[in-house]
Amino acid sequence: MNDSVMKPGSNWRLILDPPQAAATNMAVDEAILRTTAHAGAATNTVPSLRIYRWMPGSVSIGYSQKMSDVLGGLEPGVLPDDASIVRRPTGGATVVHDAGPSFSLVMPKNSGAYRPHNGITGLYALLGRCVTEALGRLGLSVTLWDRTKTKRASTNSRLCASSLCPYDAIYKGRKVAGYAARRMRGATLVQGYVTLCDGSIHADDLIDAMAAAVVHVAGVKLANHILTEEEQELSARLRAEKYALKEWNCKR
Repeated sequence: MNDSVMKPGSNWRLILDPPQAAATNMAVDEAILRTTAHAGAATNTVPSLRIYRWMPGSVSIGYSQKMSDVLGGLEPGVLPDDASIVRRPTGGATVVHDAGPSFSLVMPKNSGAYRPHNGITGLYALLGRCVTEALGRLGLSVTLWDRTKTKRASTNSRLCASSLCPYDAIYKGRKVAGYAARRMRGATLVQGYVTLCDGSIHADDLIDAMAAAVVHVAGVKLANHILTEEEQELSARLRAEKYALKEWNCKR
């Protein structure tokens, strides 16, 4: 795999979380990023793949988006009336989270698995291939966006699903997966989501298929883990002091 960012046989942590509130999900992702970055040059620090779901009515907006633009620029009915809106630590556009799973990948810079010349683009390419294989395992024909065949949507779109970027997954002409990233010294966080497409698949089946696809496409081994005590404490603090607060979510 010429565009792989992994070395075959790498070990990853797999964290499978139940549906949680929007603020909790974002706090956990940042906690894993920060603890991984803090580990610095430790060669035993492994990548972490987290697959999770949202409580009903969750919406995440990109780090740099203006809340007034998001709320004022979307057509009525796009956001659920009871939507819990949270600002992500990563960039990108607004994502309305349905019953489909989201995922995050935290890649330590010095783990021995990271090939920095591929960078974030390489991670997007890898995850795009994982998503297409996962959905393919469930009988859906999914492709990666090809800019030569499909025009890019307006870059002014506030909804992620309306803006096409390289390595986005396309099903029946519609975007069904997207990604955004954030670098921190010592680690990189990529957050992504997958929709349930036409409703013919179940979220639990998609989660299982995604894990299997990562093993096959990335050539890695996944070991089930839970958050460390440090990650649990940090995520609780980040939730209380950041992601659950209006000051953070409406900072722009």
